[in-house]
Amino acid sequence: MNPFLGPLMALGLVVALAPASALAQRADLAAPRLDANGQILASFLRTHEQFVDIASKGGAHVVFLGDSVTAGWANHPDLFEREFGRHRAVNFGLSGDQTQHLLWRIDNRTLDGLQPKVVVLMIGTNNSRIADHTPQQTARGIRKIIRSIHRRSPTTKVLLLSILPRGSAAADAKNQQVNALIAKYHDGSRTHYLDMRRSFLGPDGQVSREIMPDELHLSELGYRIWADTMRSTLNDLTR
Repeated sequence: MNPFLGPLMALGLVVALAPASALAQRADLAAPRLDANGQILASFLRTHEQFVDIASKGGAHVVFLGDSVTAGWANHPDLFEREFGRHRAVNFGLSGDQTQHLLWRIDNRTLDGLQPKVVVLMIGTNNSRIADHTPQQTARGIRKIIRSIHRRSPTTKVLLLSILPRGSAAADAKNQQVNALIAKYHDGSRTHYLDMRRSFLGPDGQVSREIMPDELHLSELGYRIWADTMRSTLNDLTR
């Protein structure tokens, strides 16, 4: 059994979305999730601190960072273990996260104690849908996340995954633009971009409800597709 999986399952990895704060946040400036009163969202901080505790124990070779789509791996522990257990993978996906929130988590010890071989990064869909950031703003936030990871762990390779399709036409169009921008961050050395989107689209160019029941979050089949699409690249990067 993956030693990291039990503590992560205990967290639940589901954090309710807070009411919109009156304080606008920049996509490329680290900031925590806030509640309606402008205070740090308690559930966000609690889960973050639990992740920090797991990180402090060290030992993970692969770290997953992202929002609820990444956090959803916790609903399929057997699949996660089968696919990533040999990599000593740990999942720090946090529901509701946008780029600025993940930046804040990294700046506040999420990776402290770890020197992973690979960070698997998928982030940005909530910037498009919830914060209404422009594709350029979201892409700048993602670039800053990559730089923050490398500043803390220079030998870590970032496996940058494209944002997956989502049901809202406007948000999905933004996500496609973000993907076009962040694909340019691929350098074949420390940052490796992988287009996940095409693996999820059917012949009609849409995502089946069997894969994405609510047009955002993945079913078990969706996570199998994720694993199949990423497997070869992740294996190469962890050698």
